[in-house]
Amino acid sequence: MDREAATLEIKARLNIVDVVGRYIELERSGRGYKGLCPFHREKTPSFHVEEENQYYYCFGCHATGDIFSFVMHMEGWDFVEALQALASEAGVVLEGASTNKVNNKLLDIMEQACQFYQQQLRGSFAEKYLKDRGITSQSVVKFRLGFAPDGWQNLATSGIKATEQEFLDCGLIQKRRSGSGYYDRFRNRLIFPIFDGFGRPVAFGARALGDDKPKYLNSPEGMLFHKKELLYGWNWAKESVRKQKTLILVEGYMDVIACHEAGINNVVATMGTALTEEQIEIFSKQTNKVILAYDADAAGQMANRRGVMMLLRYGFDILAANFPVGFDPDDVLRKLGPDSLKEAIDSAENYLNRTIRQSAANNDLSKVGSKTKFLRDIAPLINEIPSRALQEEYLHKLSEITSLSYYAVEKEVLQKTSKEYERGRSRYNNKVVSPSASDLTVDVYEEAERDFVATVFGDPSYINEAMEIGFELDWLENDGLRNILKGVLMPSDSLSVPFNRDSVELIRELAERMEKIDEKRFRDCLRKLAERHIYRQIEELSIAVTKSNESVFYFEALIELRELMIQVENLSEL
Repeated sequence: MDREAATLEIKARLNIVDVVGRYIELERSGRGYKGLCPFHREKTPSFHVEEENQYYYCFGCHATGDIFSFVMHMEGWDFVEALQALASEAGVVLEGASTNKVNNKLLDIMEQACQFYQQQLRGSFAEKYLKDRGITSQSVVKFRLGFAPDGWQNLATSGIKATEQEFLDCGLIQKRRSGSGYYDRFRNRLIFPIFDGFGRPVAFGARALGDDKPKYLNSPEGMLFHKKELLYGWNWAKESVRKQKTLILVEGYMDVIACHEAGINNVVATMGTALTEEQIEIFSKQTNKVILAYDADAAGQMANRRGVMMLLRYGFDILAANFPVGFDPDDVLRKLGPDSLKEAIDSAENYLNRTIRQSAANNDLSKVGSKTKFLRDIAPLINEIPSRALQEEYLHKLSEITSLSYYAVEKEVLQKTSKEYERGRSRYNNKVVSPSASDLTVDVYEEAERDFVATVFGDPSYINEAMEIGFELDWLENDGLRNILKGVLMPSDSLSVPFNRDSVELIRELAERMEKIDEKRFRDCLRKLAERHIYRQIEELSIAVTKSNESVFYFEALIELRELMIQVENLSEL
């Protein structure tokens, strides 16, 4: 069944009331149901689910969509992931069933292997190792920890029904270097199953318990496992992240387990590698706040700077946990106790502020050379901030610390943007295109668009004032904002408006902005948008004049230009 047909069939088989009811409490209201909106904070239920038409709508934040968009937001999935999950629940076979059948077979083998390793843990010295480390029996069960015994052919004789090729595709065995045949990849190691977003084991992390190298060994990349696209612990963390609006990033498996044992569930591990864009995509729809809970030593901080720069580029609010030097979350829990771990995370401070303070302390800022070194150390981080306003705030701070002029600091710190920065900026701004004919910064217009739409979002009557000066939807350059505003102003056309996870995230941002905007700010935003619109007209007309050789057109254009300039001057009266 192709995607379109499958989508319709799933909607016919599943009731949106049942699906939404798993996440929020619903009560009957007229012909539908209502409950507290999961997309914004409220005390009085304004979130309505229509059983007859199979859609939801919030009168508070105006979030709307169907069973797919709801699950996408709540689980942090893209459409394909939501489709696969709901298709499985509805018993709908998707197109490409042969591939799905192969993957399902491999997933079944991985589940059997996971159970095999769990059984092997009982009574083994790996179990004693865990007890000596202070890992509770509850954690052993929750994280499905296991043990791969010593030996070369344990899986082959385990009773798991699989061919050699299937074992190979799962990454459970590997070819001998000399001669023919295969042997078990994991031997004499503590096993950490790695789960996908659905909670299915798709790979294993294995820790050596003796002198074997490497200390940690992961499953190879394959049909089920793509390390850069997974975060260890996300299957347990996602619900907590959604509720707390905060994600804690740690380095390894033991750190995740330690946090859970301290009652901290919104935590995931990058599994010892640098954070990737694919991993950021997993949690970016649930939160824009990240707490780094890495080893506090210098080497650990530098190793994770690439991930930090990526988070900055995408507009995340980044904090750093206050661990003693040389301690990671597992160390803090085992040596100082759960309260100390909670305190270290609860007292997390702004990452950039801490980095600036530490770097300043490590440099003699009474010397010009040290000031330059200090600024160049901080510069890569400042350059990744997508908000010009926030950049300026840090530039002023650096100017104060170094006793240098703002101009000197700006010249030293701000560099030409990289392609990666522009890609991150585009993502942060939802692909807003900057106007070329204005001396106002792009960020001013971006903020104006967001605040303008947020105001109308909260009170549609504000649009009347905008209409009086000729406002049209094409004044907005952000496609997402334009689509949302169209849905508010023209509900009958809302079904034709593209709706995806970015839309949900944007709606959540608008709901948060509504409370901070007053009438004065709305008029200021409207004035900026009108000014940009007029400047565009001036630019287009100016280009036309330079290309035309007709004197009549030239003089008519001058008159029109003059009228447009008067319109700009009159905007100050708004």
